[in-house]
Amino acid sequence: RAMMTWSTDPERAFAEYEAIVADFAALGLPPYPDLTLVLMELGTGYRRSGRPQEAITTFERALRVFDAASGVPEWRRLPFIVGLAR
Repeated sequence: RAMMTWSTDPERAFAEYEAIVADFAALGLPPYPDLTLVLMELGTGYRRSGRPQEAITTFERALRVFDAASGVPEWRRLPFIVGLAR
């Protein structure tokens, strides 16, 4: 649902994605791989909306999730490194 609101109501999309991120911690859900996908959408949305600090923080958080996960191929980090660089 949040993905569909990017074009019509970006602030609502941000709120929904941020709520999803908070739910992962509150519910004790495993962060990899699903949380990283949510963080990618959120970070990209921040970047495209001219909110670079939030984008940086979000991509850095995703990279910390990767670093904490075991057995994740290094190449999986690449889109997040690119997002951070942008």
